[in-house]
Amino acid sequence: MSSFGDAEININRPVHTISTNPVSDYSVLKNISQRSGGQFINLGSQSAEQAFTAFSKEYMQFLGVEGAGISEVYPNIKTPVFKSISVAGLIANPGNEITLLYGWGNKITLRKR
Repeated sequence: MSSFGDAEININRPVHTISTNPVSDYSVLKNISQRSGGQFINLGSQSAEQAFTAFSKEYMQFLGVEGAGISEVYPNIKTPVFKSISVAGLIANPGNEITLLYGWGNKITLRKR
């Protein structure tokens, strides 16, 4: 993908990536999809029916965190939440409150403390 120009992609629409090639660069394809709010479909590990089902659903996304003294949060890009999600990061003061942000697209619709 880097042969097309800058590695930074600035698209404000979801980009969905689909691969059938077992030697595809999955991490690049997943990154493109995640950064844009799209989905990565690997047809080498699922049937076309399973891919269609996954692709036809929109999932709530983890959008980030709010709170004082929080740094190095992972995931640090929009991440679809299928059943559960793990979030890691550093907090300067363990007594500080952390709020997890969820939503659709770029719009925050749920805050969890």
